[in-house]
Amino acid sequence: MCPKVKCNKEYEFPGSYVKGVSLALANRIGVTFYVKLNDQVKKIVLAGIPGEQTVTDLTPIESGDYKGCVKLVYPVNATEARRRITLRLYDKDGNQLPLYNSGRRRLPDNTVQFSVQDYIDQAPQYYPDNEKAQKLAAALGNYCNAASNYFCGKDYTVEGIGDVTLDSFEPYKQPLHGAKLSLILNSRLELRLYTDFAAPGMILAERGILPDLWGSDQGYYSINGITAANIASQDNYEINGTTYTLSPLTYGYYVMKNSNDEALKTVVRALYVYTTTARDYSARDYD
Repeated sequence: MCPKVKCNKEYEFPGSYVKGVSLALANRIGVTFYVKLNDQVKKIVLAGIPGEQTVTDLTPIESGDYKGCVKLVYPVNATEARRRITLRLYDKDGNQLPLYNSGRRRLPDNTVQFSVQDYIDQAPQYYPDNEKAQKLAAALGNYCNAASNYFCGKDYTVEGIGDVTLDSFEPYKQPLHGAKLSLILNSRLELRLYTDFAAPGMILAERGILPDLWGSDQGYYSINGITAANIASQDNYEINGTTYTLSPLTYGYYVMKNSNDEALKTVVRALYVYTTTARDYSARDYD
């Protein structure tokens, strides 16, 4: 999900510059930078929560709108949407190098800063004629707000979930055969199935829509890295002769049915809107 960058005809600019900034919305939430580098750059440092990432593989993209740029993704947890990710360039001796924006103007402190929330706020400008893209950005913002409210005690506004009820989750009602579900809202959405039989190893997804289950020695199986468009999908997994039909929204069903925690219900309702909006958005447009 990335705006088309409008700038003058490409020319041989001697400095390094940020050609575009986008969101990662495939199997994780994150901030994506596209940077055109000159030969002086030997490493890039991205910083945010939880810390710094040093990138030394500076292989450029071979084709497309960002041909010749290095693509850099910094993952962001749903609760950290407002945290700005910073990017800096360094030479072989560790000296920080100049950095320019897409208009070839030098950036303050030779640093670019961007957050998931920045992109959400600017989506109407990026996509004035693309209603689906605007709705997806707004839905992601609501989901991040709801997660921050629940986990961090914030009081952000969450909109557009008034029509989401227990009935909305009814298609995802599945028997758990005595097991329990939990949802981990990191940059990669993770669904965990807790059973008495969990053991290390892989359980294949029957239809291959969702990722395979991986068992741990801590009493659960995990589905990790579910794409935004597939959060509403369901898949079958056979464990010790029992078939479990799972979806992150199955967890949402049981929260809506059994929980008295309104903040948690708001999280799963916002997740429902986010994933159904993502499903309507063309998968080829995801970063």
